[in-house]
Amino acid sequence: MHAVETPLHVGVTLCLPYDSANLGVVSEVMAYTLRLLGGEDSVTDDMRQSVADTCAAVLEGAAEGDVHEVEVSIDERSCTVLLHDLGPV
Repeated sequence: MHAVETPLHVGVTLCLPYDSANLGVVSEVMAYTLRLLGGEDSVTDDMRQSVADTCAAVLEGAAEGDVHEVEVSIDERSCTVLLHDLGPV
């Protein structure tokens, strides 16, 4: 019997209220996950900074009470971060 290799894929979705403190949560969750999966420190640090910068730019235009959903998807070749402004709740 041959072992079947399952492709690596990790997905995390965070739904967060408008709050600049949540910027750190998003970038740290993504960086921690990358490191656990063996990501190189330099790549992980670059991704963390990119995510933090993107979230900061979105929050500049956000209103109090808005909710943001952040999806982080990591596989063997890429890390994708999608940020959705869900508006007020």
